[in-house]
Order: sequence, then C-alpha cells, then structure tokens
Amino acid sequence: MSGRQRIRRQRGFTLLEVFVAVALLVVGTLGMYASIRASAILKETAGETNAAMFKLQATVEYIMGMPFDEIVKVFPDGTAVAVETLVDSLGENDRTLQDEQVCVTYRDHAADPLFFTVTVTWTSRSGTPRSEHLSAARAR
Repeated sequence: MSGRQRIRRQRGFTLLEVFVAVALLVVGTLGMYASIRASAILKETAGETNAAMFKLQATVEYIMGMPFDEIVKVFPDGTAVAVETLVDSLGENDRTLQDEQVCVTYRDHAADPLFFTVTVTWTSRSGTPRSEHLSAARAR
C-alpha cells in the first residue's frame, strides 16, 4: 500500500457522513421526546379516569347504604348533584376534575328493585369532554 492511500484512510469522516449521523441523532431524539410526551398524556388520562371511577364507586356505595325511600329525593333523576361532601370527605380522593358533574338516572324511579346509573362527566386537561358510567340495582 502506498503512503498516499494510507493518508487518505486516516483523514476522518466526510461532511456527508457527519450530516447523516446528526440527522439520525435528531430523528432518534425526536422519537424519544414524542414517546415521553405520549406517556405523560396517557398518565394524565389514566389519573382522570381513576378519579372518576373512585367518585362513581363511592356514590354507588353511598346510595346502597342510604334508606331506600330517600334515594330519589337525595339524587333526583338526571340532575347534577354535588357529591364532594359525600365522597371526598373520605380523604382518599384528593383529585377534582375540571367541570365535574355527577348525576344519577333511573330506569323507573318508582320500581323495586331500583335500577340506576351514576354518570360522571368532566372536561379533560386537554379540553376534551369525557364521561364514565356505573350501573347498579338496589332493592328494599
């Protein structure tokens, strides 16, 4: 091998190779950023859903424990009810949802057993309207 060929091999990277390496690094970094951001959004959504499910379960448990004849009086059909005093006093749910509303609807409010659905609606942090439902039945 001649001296000139040896010198050419030892010169380093070409400008094109450096640009390709930088482009690959940028694409990889942007991909990692996108996955971290998506993970944060999913975590927020899961937290909101968890808070809503807690309120649903706590409201159903409250209804199950109250006198049968008082249910429709305390929770009028389809009317938004403030349940914070009922369920948040437990201290287990320190998360409030934006524009949160809880309402109870009945198939037939005079029937026994009383079939009801508790619905929590709220606006997610991203501005999307969301809701969760839980149905149950209560007999005298």
